[in-house]
Amino acid sequence: MARVQPKFDDFMSIITYLSHFHPIYSCADELKRRLVRVNLPPRTAILRPGQVCNNLFFIESGSLQASEVREGKEYINWILSGPAFAQSARSFHTQSIGAETIESVEDSVVTMLNSDDLYYMIHNYHDFSVCMFKLMTHITVMREVKFALAMTPDAELRVLRLATLEPQLFERVPLNALASYLSMTPETLSRITHKKKFLQLMGK
Repeated sequence: MARVQPKFDDFMSIITYLSHFHPIYSCADELKRRLVRVNLPPRTAILRPGQVCNNLFFIESGSLQASEVREGKEYINWILSGPAFAQSARSFHTQSIGAETIESVEDSVVTMLNSDDLYYMIHNYHDFSVCMFKLMTHITVMREVKFALAMTPDAELRVLRLATLEPQLFERVPLNALASYLSMTPETLSRITHKKKFLQLMGK
């Protein structure tokens, strides 16, 4: 994991993204002072089991995935591509030891905000507090959507719904990872992604 010392204005991507939820330009300079950016080669872990998730991650470019080993088998809990925020939710919000691995799926650029700095911004800047409330509401809604996706019994329908929500994942995430995320074999996923219905949805 390579830390980058960006120019001050290089953090505008996260400021712009957050301001879609609520404008935070009034406290942008203070937020920028608290951000750290890292460049991640593929398969670089930024959180491992047994660690506390102390950071909120903003995916500027690339993709991250969270996985967890349960009863000896690895399960992928989520895959996100940028721009998007990511975290190990339970570990981050309770500041407790977690079981997830969060790692890059491809070359990625991630900006990190430490939990102490996050709560400093929330406590001292009203606009930032409103923005975080709206961001967390958005994340909660998207989690419900993806939970419903995971509960869809028909494999082809799961694939088509994910392709509607996040078509870029099918271009950028390895087949094996996507298949695990969708609870199917790589062979099943490959067969579905070669069907006419899927290809039309992807504009091919």
